Amino acid sequence: MAVYLFGLALCLIPLTLAAGTLRAAFELARRLVTLRATSFDVSVTTLRPGDKVEASARVRPRGARQVTVHARLTCTMFDHRSHRLYASSLAMVPSSADPHAYAVSLTLPEYALRTGLVGDSPHDAVGARRMLVVWTVDFEVRAASGTVLRRSSRGIDVPRGRRPKTNLRRISLLAIDTFSSIRNDMLFNWLVHLAACDGAVTSAERRFLHELLEEMTGMAADAETDARVEQELRRRLVIDDEFLGRYVPMEARLEFYRALFTLARCDGAIDQREQAFLVEALKVFKLTADDVKTVEAEVLDAGP
Repeated sequence: MAVYLFGLALCLIPLTLAAGTLRAAFELARRLVTLRATSFDVSVTTLRPGDKVEASARVRPRGARQVTVHARLTCTMFDHRSHRLYASSLAMVPSSADPHAYAVSLTLPEYALRTGLVGDSPHDAVGARRMLVVWTVDFEVRAASGTVLRRSSRGIDVPRGRRPKTNLRRISLLAIDTFSSIRNDMLFNWLVHLAACDGAVTSAERRFLHELLEEMTGMAADAETDARVEQELRRRLVIDDEFLGRYVPMEARLEFYRALFTLARCDGAIDQREQAFLVEALKVFKLTADDVKTVEAEVLDAGP
């Protein structure tokens, strides 16, 4: 029996290689048919937390084909495998002088991690693990249908980033540390996208966002808050969903969902598109309808 299985495995190898080759050839042909030329660049390759990097692209589609260009600042951690810890994606804006030239400014977060030993002290290397943290600016060119036509990445060096400094002996603690650092930014970003998913941010939703931002950052001026809302609408902030579901405590995930559900309810009945957003959030946070039943009941009991 083992001999037959071994023979089958040997037959599958060339089939797998052929399928991979055909797929690569198809993607190349699609790109050549759609795009005439592409180039991508970043203004700097070394950043400190809080610094900005200008991402630029030049994309010439064939004929009158419509494309969109996106730049994503991504943090990926490697131990025995890769984990995308952080990603902040922005649509690139075409230049008024040259419709084929795109640009956008990305900001390295203040809590940016760097490669290093994981432990209480940088001098205590006994039993410590070294985590490789890679920051990249990832470019994507998409067709009007959303199909990705071209991808490219540029590496960013972050030598003065934050070293994982809690008593990290397991990957789970690094995930919790990362989520704790990014939580407020991610929460506000998701709330803004939830508010806008049904077509417009209502006055009740905007008031909720104003109050939350004032509580989190002390930002009280309406103009500043509105500018922050518009900024968040242009980007999408995510953390590796495997980390969220496996390592972030249930209480933290439930509180995140509570904020989302509260916003969805603040202007009345939950719209179908808002419901779809909440369902997707449950999947990302590895929660079930039963897990959030109590949270939803408490929000409904509290009233508008």
